[in-house]
Amino acid sequence: MPLAEELSSYALSLSYGDLSAHAVHTAKQRLVDSLGCGLGAFDATPVRNGRAFAEAYLSPACTVLGTRQTTTPDIAAFVNGTMVRYFDFNDGYIGKEVGHPSDNVPACLAVAEAEGSSDADLLLAIVLAYEIQCGFQDAANLHRGGWDHVNYVLLASTIAAGRLMRLSQRQLTDAINIALNSHIAMRQVRSGALSQWKGSSAPNAARNGIVSARLAQHGFTGPSPVFEGQSGFKNQVVRRQAAVRDRGRPHRPPRRARPAGHRPERYGQRRTRAARRPRSRPGGEQPRRAHPRAPRQLARSRHRRAPRHGPHTAHDHFAVLPAVRRFLAACLAR
Repeated sequence: MPLAEELSSYALSLSYGDLSAHAVHTAKQRLVDSLGCGLGAFDATPVRNGRAFAEAYLSPACTVLGTRQTTTPDIAAFVNGTMVRYFDFNDGYIGKEVGHPSDNVPACLAVAEAEGSSDADLLLAIVLAYEIQCGFQDAANLHRGGWDHVNYVLLASTIAAGRLMRLSQRQLTDAINIALNSHIAMRQVRSGALSQWKGSSAPNAARNGIVSARLAQHGFTGPSPVFEGQSGFKNQVVRRQAAVRDRGRPHRPPRRARPAGHRPERYGQRRTRAARRPRSRPGGEQPRRAHPRAPRQLARSRHRRAPRHGPHTAHDHFAVLPAVRRFLAACLAR
């Protein structure tokens, strides 16, 4: 069975009752954390640009966060996703590839609002998106070959949106095929001079995922097999990693997705926590709250202890993820 069909079968067979209480609770935490990140960036320039862009796409279907403005699901996912992503304060996950699985949350919110989905359907879609994205991040690195990690956001948001739209398995498979064939993103967005698009690349991937699902819903078919085909994902994207040496260093063990506790991006959290830790001073003086070289705004940042696990945990893996890892591991071995 082609991997796209296996993914669609898994997504449509998963039910809310399959989720552990821990997965549901943590999905709620990620939802609230994402909304907080988004509202914090409400006045940022790229977010204002996004709201202006959305004015050309008027629709009562979806809400732009923090406003009475409404737009289409894909544009709402883009604008709201830019809000959530802009400060790099949303959660992060590190496997063989790095990424922010909560980049899928605004897309799930937008489609759920447009489709009139229940709370349970929304939480299921969020957990599903986490499982897909984090599973692929565990399986294969993209940036060494010059491809961006948001390609996994594209895949996860397509599947989550298709589930919320209640696509058939054939339609969801076509949505995956359309999305991956048409919207692969390059890593240049994080190289050289950084632009505003760095914070909008993942929201744009989620937007493309929603559009792909909507096209499949209306009868468009996609090129198949998009993973295994001669010019598919395996040969064009993943296989290039086989020529990249690992320099003798093993991959870092994957970490669970968790919200950032401080202002800098997920990967600077440990240094910031160390800077805030009280330190003994010579002569018995009182410990100080921050290292003298720590930026003042970091010393004042509010500390939040992150939970040990996120929705993507060893206890919440589903059967499709080993299949994903086996497939991509086989690609890398060739």
